[in-house]
Amino acid sequence: MNVTKAWVITRKLTEEQSNNLDISDLKAEKDSNFYEAIKIKQGFIQFGVECKIVRLDDLKTENYISRMKRNEIPNIVVVRCMLWDPVEISILNALSNHGTIVLNNTRSQLLCINKWIQYKELLRAGIPIPKSGLTPLYVTKDDVHSSMQTIGLEFPIIVKSICGSRADSVYKCHDIDQVMESFIKINEVYPKTKFAMLQEWIDHRSKGVISVLTFGNNSLYAQQRTANKEMDFFISNLRANCNRNAYEITSEIKEFVTRTIPVIGKIELSRFDILHDGKNYLICEVNSPGSFTGYDNLMGLNCGLMVAEYALERYQKDNKLI
Repeated sequence: MNVTKAWVITRKLTEEQSNNLDISDLKAEKDSNFYEAIKIKQGFIQFGVECKIVRLDDLKTENYISRMKRNEIPNIVVVRCMLWDPVEISILNALSNHGTIVLNNTRSQLLCINKWIQYKELLRAGIPIPKSGLTPLYVTKDDVHSSMQTIGLEFPIIVKSICGSRADSVYKCHDIDQVMESFIKINEVYPKTKFAMLQEWIDHRSKGVISVLTFGNNSLYAQQRTANKEMDFFISNLRANCNRNAYEITSEIKEFVTRTIPVIGKIELSRFDILHDGKNYLICEVNSPGSFTGYDNLMGLNCGLMVAEYALERYQKDNKLI
């Protein structure tokens, strides 16, 4: 009898960690990628799937995939880290060409790596987003003012990198000097980047950031993240900054998310961050892989098990096993 095989791909782990199923000592927020990989591995094992956690750098060694025997190639791959270079994308493509179900697919991964490309796709599809524009990092103050005028922005504005960074390179700027300082900081975090985004400031301190977890085409759970103290710039990704409460998924939110999913490469496992400007919902960003530790901690869920179940059902349906 053939055994279904799955990989959970993550970026940072040791061989000892990859074989360790005891997550009781882990700080879930700090070690979220590993925590989530272990939870998914536990889920697959519970469903009788042979699963291992694989370090992305190991897959990047020369001809790793091409040297594998047919019976070594996984049936399912769940990617729990952001991909950064063409080699990593090519690895997922090679697995897909072998018939492996890859979640998330490379199209959606690429759109989540570069937030500016993601925004352009959302705009093209008519999905509401904050007013945004792209600017080189190496510009004059006059250039910035000109860009703001073209986009239709007034201070304060948001300046952020085009790469997802868990809010490490997102700044609220009240004047041009702060904008220029933010460019320097973004360059320090991402030395190779040449651009940043300028974006309208939407005061989300009262409504907060609405975070929606999706598997497939379904909006499963939502959280509302609000500031736990008075602050000028509330960054919801930082647990120390915020209160997190369960949030009802209205028909409006569900329709909004369902309409957006195909635009992001038919993304299957994701977390939507949604703002509200007082009148309308706006996509702040769509994240892949999208952390689920907050949902486990707040709502008593086992998202790892849910991911494994979803991936296995997807594999069985695609192969007409159910």
